[in-house]
Amino acid sequence: MTDAAFTSLYNNTSGKVFSGIMRLVQNEAVAEEILQETYLQFLQVKQSQEVQWVNGLLFRISHNLAVDYLRKNSRTESRADLGSEQLPAGGGNEAEYRALRQSIIGRLGGEDPRLLKFYVLSVDYAMHIDEVAKELGVSRRSAFRLRDQLKTILAEFL
Repeated sequence: MTDAAFTSLYNNTSGKVFSGIMRLVQNEAVAEEILQETYLQFLQVKQSQEVQWVNGLLFRISHNLAVDYLRKNSRTESRADLGSEQLPAGGGNEAEYRALRQSIIGRLGGEDPRLLKFYVLSVDYAMHIDEVAKELGVSRRSAFRLRDQLKTILAEFL
């Protein structure tokens, strides 16, 4: 990838990627670091293989890095707060949320891969339906159909 191509890619995508990271970590300094690491990892992947869904890969890398940061930070804070005590076995709402999210992701992945991408872009990255349609390469009408399918599936989890 040439410098000009990378600069163009960065200028066109970094705002959305940063917004998604900020939504997860809620810390601007940490989000900046994760953003930089996202593009470094993207370049490494791009050198070793052909990438067809560039934006999707950027969002996936940034999401994984943000989640890794949150997991690491959560463990550190929990242990510091509890001192020498053991972590509670139940794990509270966070464990329930993670289990529910994994169930949803598993179900969506088994249905239609576009549903999973739609879910990640709209929920994790808070993208507008028009942006999601553009990222998925579908019409606005198809994006609304995907949204309706997603609503039907998510209703089963309530």
